[in-house]
Amino acid sequence: DDYAHFKLFSTYVVGTVSQTAESTTESNMANTYIELVVNSYRNCFCLEEGSDATTTILSPDDEDVLLSIYQDTGGSVLLGLEKSIIRSMAQDVIDRRHELVHIVGNLQKEGSSAEIDEDIRRSCETISKPSTLYARHKAQLMSKIK
Repeated sequence: DDYAHFKLFSTYVVGTVSQTAESTTESNMANTYIELVVNSYRNCFCLEEGSDATTTILSPDDEDVLLSIYQDTGGSVLLGLEKSIIRSMAQDVIDRRHELVHIVGNLQKEGSSAEIDEDIRRSCETISKPSTLYARHKAQLMSKIK
């Protein structure tokens, strides 16, 4: 029931964003938002091993523009709907989830030991690292909204 409400709400927000973006200014803002979100998500995959929450995902200027968009649109409404608006992000999450299931399944076939458990943990951490960095980046931006 909660999922059905969430789906309905997501569809409503995506439709509203699409309808609202009909004017040139709003369309430019929507396109800029999508471009900045996609860039920040992709940048999370390009970071070197050992990157953490202090790593810069976007340039300061791009961050200011994205923050401005969140402030102008009530960013908390858009938060978490990126995968509904940007299909490539949703597909990436699905692909990485399948990859993780495959890796964990293969490791579990080898039996159970502390070493295999550690291999599973490292695999999960490696595959989910970009998503973790992206979530931290979004949280840091949301914390700056006034």
